[in-house]
Amino acid sequence: FSLPTQTCLNALPVVQNSILTVANSPTVAAQQAIPITHFEKHNAKGQRMTETTASLLPYLGVLKVSGDDRASCLHNQLSNDINNLPASHACYATYNTPKGRVMANMLVLNTGDELWLIMSADLIDAVAKRLRMFVMRSKAVLENVSDRLGVASSLIPTDEDYDLPAEPPLLLNAEINNGIWHIALPHAGVLCVGELAALPAHNEKAELQWRSHEINHGYPWVRAANSETCVAQMLN
Repeated sequence: FSLPTQTCLNALPVVQNSILTVANSPTVAAQQAIPITHFEKHNAKGQRMTETTASLLPYLGVLKVSGDDRASCLHNQLSNDINNLPASHACYATYNTPKGRVMANMLVLNTGDELWLIMSADLIDAVAKRLRMFVMRSKAVLENVSDRLGVASSLIPTDEDYDLPAEPPLLLNAEINNGIWHIALPHAGVLCVGELAALPAHNEKAELQWRSHEINHGYPWVRAANSETCVAQMLN
């Protein structure tokens, strides 16, 4: 079968540097993660750029998964190797229907005690409902905590494209500072996740800069409007 080209393009969360559908790879824990300090911007004269734009991203939310079986439960449902995701690290993953269509793409953050699934806010309830179908006797509790935990962007704008890694990283470094988790992404942006009161306020211009930056580097988000319009193989 075939899908409308524009529909698929709108849903694409990756281009040639896909790290969303690394299925159950035992090498995840062994690969070196991108450090937060990797992302320094310089202008054409080699001068360090220090201006950073930040904004709350209202279109993203957090699904918290707790319990002793949280990792194994998600490992059996998501496309990446959650069992071997170390604490203070994150990874990209997708959640697919039995027919292979991508319901949602997400960042999975291991805080040590919990797993936070960062995804489009308008998909969280649908994803949680479906995941709960497979919890059964597992010790795993899913909770939409977007009413108190938020997601914000941190980006140093530049007119030049950031060179993506030659090989997409399986692990993303995450550091906690003053209660806020900072996840270094492959395209040089940083996602900040934590209590809404501690995050920067929403700034429309900064949000648009972040969205444009992610799309230009092949990292847009699947949302309710284009959920289940592509199969996982189309994301590579």
